Amino acid sequence: MTVKTFEIRCPVYGFISLDPWEREIIEQPAFQRLRRIRQLGWTDAVYPGAMHTRFEHSLGVMHMASLLYNGVQDGAATFSGLSTSMTTLACVATNG
Repeated sequence: MTVKTFEIRCPVYGFISLDPWEREIIEQPAFQRLRRIRQLGWTDAVYPGAMHTRFEHSLGVMHMASLLYNGVQDGAATFSGLSTSMTTLACVATNG
């Protein structure tokens, strides 16, 4: 069985791939309400192109958190002989 993935285009990170469980979270009404909350306040009154919502911000945070988690998980296999705290430190140090 193939797992269907979805993509969202982000102006900062390009295309962000979503797993089905991530899409379920995004489709929740509480998450969708973030579309109406401005991240930059009334800055768009002065700079018309400065439109950024909490929804867009949360998608970018989700993407970066996924990259960080995958990096630590991949690096953990390399340092499997170390203790958990040392493995985490080694993964963060090597993955930036």
